[in-house]
Order: sequence, then C-alpha cells, then structure tokens
Amino acid sequence: MYNFNTTKQGFTMIEMMVAVFIFTLALVALMNIAAGGLKSSRESQNQVIAEYLALEAVEGARNIRDTQLVLVNESTTWDDIFDQDNCLSSGGNCSLILSGSDITLRPCNSCEVFYHPNFRDYKQFVNDNPGTGYEDTAFTRRITLNQLGSNPDEIIMEVFVEWSGGSVSYAQDLYLWL
Repeated sequence: MYNFNTTKQGFTMIEMMVAVFIFTLALVALMNIAAGGLKSSRESQNQVIAEYLALEAVEGARNIRDTQLVLVNESTTWDDIFDQDNCLSSGGNCSLILSGSDITLRPCNSCEVFYHPNFRDYKQFVNDNPGTGYEDTAFTRRITLNQLGSNPDEIIMEVFVEWSGGSVSYAQDLYLWL
C-alpha cells in the first residue's frame, strides 16, 4: 500500500518560470536605466567640451585684439587686427589657430576640431590639416566677425560649435578700447 503525502515541498515548474520572467523584466529595466545614464553622461561631456571650445574662441579673439592694441597705435582699426588673413572682409567662417604662443584667426572650410589623446588637447589647424597624432572629433568650431556700420569701434563676434548631438553658440561684442 502506498503512503500519499499531502504536503508538498518545493516549487512547481510554472512558479519557477514566473519567477525567472519577473527577474528578467527587472534586469532589463535596470539595464535600460544604466544605458540611459551612460548616454546622458556622454551628451553632458560633449556639451562641456563644446562650451570650452566656444569660450576658448572668445578668449582667443580678445587676446588677439588686446595684443594688437598694445603693440600698435591708437589709430588701429579692425582691419589691422582681424583682417590680416581675410577673416573680417570675407564675412565667412574662421578658425582659431593656436601655434606655440601665436594665436591667429584663419579662414576655414570645414572648421573641424581635432584631438590629441596624449596631450588631451583640442585644436584647429590651417587648411583643416591636422598635425601628427591628432584625431578627428565630432566637433566643428566656426567664428564669424561682423562690423557694425553704426559704430566703427564695435564688432560682433559669433562662435558656433556643433557636433552630431547638438550645438553651442556665443555672441560677443568687441570694442576698440583705445
């Protein structure tokens, strides 16, 4: 004669499948949250880099202006400062070129920004031709200069930094302060 025990221990197959399904859904939700956080972190990093590149251009143009005003006389014009390479008269896009201690604005075609991983350095180059060790980035930086007809001592500089995920722009009034 068999002894049937009415108390059951353990889980049935259906209970296990339901538990695994719930665990899988929770794991997928956590992975989506982590992926969204990583994407947001990368977008924030690009935003900070773009802000830095735009502010660097503003400060570079101020440096060019101030250096020229100190070196030249009080009859200095915007052409003396920014049109040595046709950045002002062309009305086109210019890039900020940093070479040693020299800072210049030069016309550019694609206005690409390059990155050197060893130096952790972002730069633009004459004719968009990068130096050794520099890699392409997703960033472009364009600088435009517009003279106001009403005030010959004022110029408006606009800086546009763009990448695949967005853009940053700054406008700065520059004055001949002599």
